[in-house]
Amino acid sequence: MLSSELVAQIQKIIPSERFHTDPVDCYTYGYDNSRKIFPPEAVVFPVSTDEVATVVSLCNRYKIPITPRGRGTGTAGGSTPDQGGLCYHLSEW
Repeated sequence: MLSSELVAQIQKIIPSERFHTDPVDCYTYGYDNSRKIFPPEAVVFPVSTDEVATVVSLCNRYKIPITPRGRGTGTAGGSTPDQGGLCYHLSEW
């Protein structure tokens, strides 16, 4: 579960248009062509190495799993966050 403290810290780094916590917004990032559905608790759209490194460091501190995601076209479930946590959307913003 993402703590409100972690969410507040991420919000200082990532603008709201690139950081989603609403379950409705996150649902889309919880499945791929494998049809496995595991919605993340949050989705981040990083645009710089610094953003990636800082959010990874925060998630590590709070023991939050991170699932990297591209376009979500895989068929093996690799981009589905089956541990919950945070989804890093890494295709173009």
